[in-house]
Amino acid sequence: MQQPLAYLVQSAERYCEQNRQRLTPNRRDVLAILVDSHMPMSAYDILDAMRSKQPSVKPPTIYRALKFLQDAKLVHSIESTNQFLVCSHLEHPHQPQLLVCQVCGRVEEIPLSEHMQAHLNESAKEHGFHLIHHAIELHGICQNCQ
Repeated sequence: MQQPLAYLVQSAERYCEQNRQRLTPNRRDVLAILVDSHMPMSAYDILDAMRSKQPSVKPPTIYRALKFLQDAKLVHSIESTNQFLVCSHLEHPHQPQLLVCQVCGRVEEIPLSEHMQAHLNESAKEHGFHLIHHAIELHGICQNCQ
């Protein structure tokens, strides 16, 4: 059985190949750091982790990799905390709902249902608005911290 890190990175590589995108070494390293962390990370946390491999790496390298990974829906942004989290469903990238624990900082990803996505799109359309991106973050206390 493969380790989770190897499996998730290979899933991302397959996804990129299928969509004619390139998972460059820097993008792969950023993704691997996020997968390995098991917790959301800021861009500067990722930069610090990356410096163990590439001491001269600069912030723009991290931000470019994160932008690509977000656009490819391989990484989600937690906008309220300015952190990033690897998508837990790399086989089929999607728009998530994120459950953010206010105590321990753990984030759980729940796929947004097709019904909810359709409702959001319809509501926006009723107001003359074309929905391009949305972030649904639900803040509370996880079961372990209750």
